[in-house]
Amino acid sequence: MALTLAKINLVPRASRVRLQARQACCTSAASAASSSALLELPVLAFPNKDATTDERTTFARSLVRTAHEIGFFYLAVDDDDGVRARVLESTLEFFALPLEEKLESDYRQSPAFRGYMRDGVENTAGNPDRREQIEFGVEAHAREIESTSE
Repeated sequence: MALTLAKINLVPRASRVRLQARQACCTSAASAASSSALLELPVLAFPNKDATTDERTTFARSLVRTAHEIGFFYLAVDDDDGVRARVLESTLEFFALPLEEKLESDYRQSPAFRGYMRDGVENTAGNPDRREQIEFGVEAHAREIESTSE
């Protein structure tokens, strides 16, 4: 069942982001109205640099629980230090690199599959996904991979 996001309401200082969703396959206004569902996205507040160890631990536990139980969330970050701008700038710089340089971070070098994935590597229902991506997280020691000719 495909869903189309029709509306996103961000409520300031709220603990949830509300999404109005409806089935994309509906053919009439009546069936569209009856199949609408209200979904809630959790909002996780990223601890600021002055957060206590307990606050950071509470956030980490919430992050793990939300990622495992729901699978996605909205991350609220106080941007007093310009973190978002720096992350966006770094992301744009990385993806603008030549392919050879991005492949230096190839996910196949990671036992946890962290790193760069080129366009078409991931697939959904047997069809290649048309995107490149980088996955990051806690990493164990990288393993060696054999070079492949592409």
